[in-house]
Amino acid sequence: MTGPLDVGTPVVPGRLGRRADQALAAGLMLAALAFLRWLPSADYYRPGDLGAVALTVAASTTVAWRRTWPVSAFLAACLVVLGNASLGYAIGAIQYAVWIGLYSALSRPGARAAARAGLVVVGAATVAGYAVLDRGPFDANVAVGIGVFFGLAVMGGEITRTRRALSIVERDRHQLQAREQVALREQVALQERARLASELHDAFGHGVNVMVMQAGVARHVFD
Repeated sequence: MTGPLDVGTPVVPGRLGRRADQALAAGLMLAALAFLRWLPSADYYRPGDLGAVALTVAASTTVAWRRTWPVSAFLAACLVVLGNASLGYAIGAIQYAVWIGLYSALSRPGARAAARAGLVVVGAATVAGYAVLDRGPFDANVAVGIGVFFGLAVMGGEITRTRRALSIVERDRHQLQAREQVALREQVALQERARLASELHDAFGHGVNVMVMQAGVARHVFD
């Protein structure tokens, strides 16, 4: 199950994987809501009203689809973060939806280099858009923090993608070896059946010849 914007080999999670993604989304949502409720926002940010809660829920929900619709989920998280900044809310914990989405989108095996580069560009554009729209000061600490998370998402996604691709190659190799072994066993069985059929034909033919010869001798004796 993949979306029209998704690239690479689908990574369809099982029941345990879906529940893990849902738990991760719920944890992120609780952390972001706690940030709104208990951490005071600076004067240059809007207070955490219902709009901020809605954006928090939207950003966290994208994490639940990070493996079934990874690229779509990543793009949705980017839009939510940009919308959050344009409306004047503090980013809080919803930024992690972008990093999780970027990692998940890059970790799909089979994705072309151009597609992966496009995802990185989208992530960088989101960071640039946030820097322009956010009402808070974009100082060195903020830049370093964003750079660290951005780098971790990109490197983690590439490492996971490579590992998954190698796993697929190894699985295909084992399947090919298994098919070759089955084909070899079938060939041996066919050769054995052919040998038995040849031996049976020779034995049957010899028996018939003996019977014909005996019948001829018997007819001569009876005469």
